[in-house]
Amino acid sequence: HQVTLSAESGQRLGAIVERIPASARGQLIRLASFWGTNSLDKYTADIVASLLSEVRNKQATFEQRIAAARQLVELRPTDNDVVRNLLGEFTPQASPELVGGFTGVIAGNLTSGGEQRLIDRITGVTPAARQVAVQCLLQRTETTRAFLDGVAAGQFHFSELTLDQTQALATHPNHAVRKQAKALLDSKGGLTTPDRERVLQQLLPLAKRTGRATLGKEVFKKQ
Repeated sequence: HQVTLSAESGQRLGAIVERIPASARGQLIRLASFWGTNSLDKYTADIVASLLSEVRNKQATFEQRIAAARQLVELRPTDNDVVRNLLGEFTPQASPELVGGFTGVIAGNLTSGGEQRLIDRITGVTPAARQVAVQCLLQRTETTRAFLDGVAAGQFHFSELTLDQTQALATHPNHAVRKQAKALLDSKGGLTTPDRERVLQQLLPLAKRTGRATLGKEVFKKQ
C-alpha cells in the first residue's frame, strides 16, 4: 500500500541525506519520492552535479564512473540532459569498458529518437570500444533495430560481428528484427553458411595440390 510520511519524517530524512555519502543520496531521494514526499527535492540538483562530476572524473575507475551514470539515470529517468551528458563521454579516448558500461546504462533508458543519438556517438569511438558497445546494443530489441538501421546507413558493418551474433540476428525472436536482419544480410552478404563441413569439403582439394619448389624459389628472389 501507499506509504505516507509526515512532515516530521520528511525533516528527519533531510537530516539523514546530509550525513550520508553522495553516492547513496540519489537512492534515498528516489525512495522518498516513492513514499510520496518531496522534502528531499531541494537536494536533487546538488546530487546530480556530484554524480556528473564523478562520471567525468578521469581519475576514477570505470566501475565508479559507470555506477555514477547508473545512479544519474535512476534519479532523473526522463531527463534528456542526463543522457546527453553521458553521450558526451563517448570519445576516441574512452576505454572499451567505459563505453560498454555507458551504452548499457543509456540503452535501458532511451526516449524517442535517443537510439539514433546513441548510434551516432558509438561510431566515433575506437574499434575495440565499438565492438563492446555493439554487443550491448544487441541485448535489447529496440537498440538491435537501431543497430540494423545503422548497418543500412553504412554506420556499422556485419563484419564487426561474430558468426554467432550474425546468426542470432537472422533467427531473432522478434519478427520485425528478424525480417530486417535477413533483408540486410541478403543484400550485403553478411551471413556465413552454418554448413562448415560442406565448405570444408569444397576447399579440401586445394590442400592436396603440390607446389613447385623451383618456381617458389624464383618468386622469393624477386621479392
